[in-house]
Amino acid sequence: MAIQPIDLSTIYSQLDNIGKFSAMQNQSAQLAAQQNLAGEARADLAKTRTVNKTPSDDSFADGIKDEGGGSSDFTDAGEQHKKEDEQDAGDKPRQTELKDPRTGNFIDIMG
Repeated sequence: MAIQPIDLSTIYSQLDNIGKFSAMQNQSAQLAAQQNLAGEARADLAKTRTVNKTPSDDSFADGIKDEGGGSSDFTDAGEQHKKEDEQDAGDKPRQTELKDPRTGNFIDIMG
């Protein structure tokens, strides 16, 4: 069975259509990737422009006065926290680090 010229023209036109379709799919995938990157860049830029509020520590709020000036209440609160921290540290058992003197001396080459 021989190939007729009409068959070749049909094959070439179909190959042309397939090539155009493949190129269109590649371009759409690239466009989607670029849009995704642009969206991420906008989100990152928005994150860098926002100011995050730091969490407030209300434990020292009693000692801070609006008038400024040195406050003995503030130093008393600080000393009280130091004493509490020392008591907490005394209650907890200390962790010790165990070291093997043979560590790093032997290499297992048998695997």
